[in-house]
Amino acid sequence: SDTRRNEREPIIPPNAARVNYKRNYLYNTQQNLSYLFLPRSPYRIIRGVDIFLQQVANGLTLGSIYALVALGYTLVYGILGLINFAHGEVVMVGALTALAASKFLLAAALPPYLVFTLAFLLAALVCMALSVIIERIAYRPLRNAPRLAPLITAIGVSIILQQLAMMLWGRS
Repeated sequence: SDTRRNEREPIIPPNAARVNYKRNYLYNTQQNLSYLFLPRSPYRIIRGVDIFLQQVANGLTLGSIYALVALGYTLVYGILGLINFAHGEVVMVGALTALAASKFLLAAALPPYLVFTLAFLLAALVCMALSVIIERIAYRPLRNAPRLAPLITAIGVSIILQQLAMMLWGRS
């Protein structure tokens, strides 16, 4: 009763509709390309502009963060004369502090604008205090040391901050 010719060929019921996958693929590809190049309704145009504006806002936000980190590197190198490899980790601690503070404050049912303001201020204070502590403990004693010693110390402080952040906030 089995009408298969070999074991690899699937059993197809006699009343099953045959689907032309190649034709459907080409049709879907044409639809997708026409969506990109020939929008058919004003909604698609508005949706495309909306996505474009959202990506512009995302790019400006990310670029601003990169600019702040680069400005911090430049200021630290200009004043102390050493590359602070822990600078990125200080920014990470600030971001994680703001996230933890905002979760706590949102659970307290505060308005979002107040949550954002308080989380930002707390993160700035934590970053400032952490930077002062790092400079006093790790970098100040090495002011007159050879150039390699502060560089190795900066890498060590970076590793310590990464491990402390994983211990406090977890890996995920």
